[in-house]
Amino acid sequence: MYLVVALKRNSEVNHFCLLGYKWPSDKMKAMVYWTEGSRIFLWSGRDTVPEDYSDYANSLISSPSIDLKKDVVERQDPMAMSTYLRRDVEGTLEDCARHGIQYELKPFTPPVKSEDDR
Repeated sequence: MYLVVALKRNSEVNHFCLLGYKWPSDKMKAMVYWTEGSRIFLWSGRDTVPEDYSDYANSLISSPSIDLKKDVVERQDPMAMSTYLRRDVEGTLEDCARHGIQYELKPFTPPVKSEDDR
């Protein structure tokens, strides 16, 4: 919800898929696929609850992400550092469809910040 507000997309329906991975090293990572934004966020999450509404958006927005329109290539060579193979991205999207938690965020008006929030 915070990401959508920060990017001023809260007046439309948005769809997200949340998928968690645990690597053999016990490191965990969440993938957040935003359909309308055509982006996969590689999110480590947060250890503490932020005090400000906008801090949630900052944690996801500042996470590494894959722009599905610009950062995906068919083959490995030549491959820039910020590109991903289509087969790997499609694998993540298939994992989301099979195992992820699907969210639909309907249009909404964000809360108005009051003097008490500062």
